[in-house]
Amino acid sequence: MKRTSSFIAALGIYLALFYFVGVRAIGKALDFAVYKSYSTVIFKGWIQTIAISVVSVILALFVGLILYLMNQSRFSILKYLAEIHKTIIFGTPLLVIAIVSYYYIGFAFNISSKFWVGVITLSLYIGAYIADIYKGAIESIHQTSGKRLNVRLQQVSDLSVYNISASCYDNFAPPCGTVCTNNQGERSLVVYGNQ
Repeated sequence: MKRTSSFIAALGIYLALFYFVGVRAIGKALDFAVYKSYSTVIFKGWIQTIAISVVSVILALFVGLILYLMNQSRFSILKYLAEIHKTIIFGTPLLVIAIVSYYYIGFAFNISSKFWVGVITLSLYIGAYIADIYKGAIESIHQTSGKRLNVRLQQVSDLSVYNISASCYDNFAPPCGTVCTNNQGERSLVVYGNQ
């Protein structure tokens, strides 16, 4: 109970500070009635953000898996392709990638739908991060469990396979959720361009 009341008090102080700064900066009381005329546009943008987010996260799981498998491949060209993709993604802001994707890649491949250009861009962007999450989750399995799975694939009991996949999931889900929620603000950049 004490924790809840402390949180409510801290939230009240924050909102009072926000109100004070807003009133001082604008010079008049805050009036949210202005946004009523834009409510349909705001709602459509919200729905589009949710749609792009859901579709791009589902595709990013596959992109991340493909990048991880390319990185584990015996063919060095596939390893280098995956590493180059991840290096470009890790070193470039999403806004720059979105602009390049729409004005160059979208036109080059005749993708006129801003929605699908946004989904593909976000899938490739988030997939690079998810590839590293796959790597960490799979490499976190104890070495003897992995050897037992590889050596006696036909003889492994369902319980061992369940334990290995459960431990892999336990190490995959939390960071994957973090990556997906952290990129929510960046997704709004893509939705803004779709209006």
